[in-house]
Amino acid sequence: AVVSTQSTGVPCIVITGRGYPGLAVREVVSRCEKNFNIPVLGLFDYNPHGLQILMTYRFGSAKMGREGIQHTSDIQWLGLHWYDVKDAHPKHFKKFTANDTRVCDSLLSQPFINQDQRLYNEVAQMKRHLVKLELESIDDLKTFVVEKIQKKKFFSNDKRLNN
Repeated sequence: AVVSTQSTGVPCIVITGRGYPGLAVREVVSRCEKNFNIPVLGLFDYNPHGLQILMTYRFGSAKMGREGIQHTSDIQWLGLHWYDVKDAHPKHFKKFTANDTRVCDSLLSQPFINQDQRLYNEVAQMKRHLVKLELESIDDLKTFVVEKIQKKKFFSNDKRLNN
């Protein structure tokens, strides 16, 4: 997804998840972030796989060995978070599967989730409510993204975004 700097007032790259990113995509994102000093924000489905995609950008892919961790970025989690979806119409929610529960359990066993209370709480909320919601359920996604960036309603440790 491309969101103009004029809309948000913040120069950034916004990534939306459409499956797990390949190495080439992660390389482009990593190079843009490092070469142009541009913050990267990630917007993913509200489900455990969405969070795993975020972690793939941030930490790489263990399945790819050394090459998998070569092109990582300091991606900040724009959403979807529980507070973004909790008031959605029930027709938009999808039911959790046994596989979703296994992915949550796997995430909760990872040090990078356990060391970040916000991430841990989001996974715990997913398990508690047993629902998931896809980005396509957001009526006006561009407005949603712009407002989140302008109001700084996302998880960020990036000083460029928290001024």
